[in-house]
Amino acid sequence: MLYVPNVFLRSLISILVFNLITIFYLPSIEASEIRFGLFLSNKKNKRLNQEIFDCTSPIVLNFYWSKLVDRDHLLEAFWYRPDGKKQETTVNRFNFTKGRAAHTWMKLILKRGNSRNFFFPGNGWEEFIGPWKVNIYLNGDFLAKKVFNVNC
Repeated sequence: MLYVPNVFLRSLISILVFNLITIFYLPSIEASEIRFGLFLSNKKNKRLNQEIFDCTSPIVLNFYWSKLVDRDHLLEAFWYRPDGKKQETTVNRFNFTKGRAAHTWMKLILKRGNSRNFFFPGNGWEEFIGPWKVNIYLNGDFLAKKVFNVNC
């Protein structure tokens, strides 16, 4: 077994391994019914994947749909903090029209006190620092899982 002394490096390695497993082994919705790109970043409309966020970074899921059934859709994201507790649920309803690519996005919005959207260690936010995961569902069916790290 590989020993990595730094907690941050161990966390980063586990995130990378988990994302590789997710890409290649987790089942998803029938490929012939759907085609999409999914990027976790600090900005809306950003097509680069980010896995590490600082305390003041927004955390945004960007979806780019190129093939989907023509109808209204329900997109749900369940955000889990490092201690495994569900922190937030975000919901996005959107309509897909055949032949038109679509962009949707969801943002982790913390609901704790006056300091929305930011993690402040030392102010009781220590439990938010570390590896997070978000489970994503489309119309009630599992679509994807993303893992990321909040490092302050």
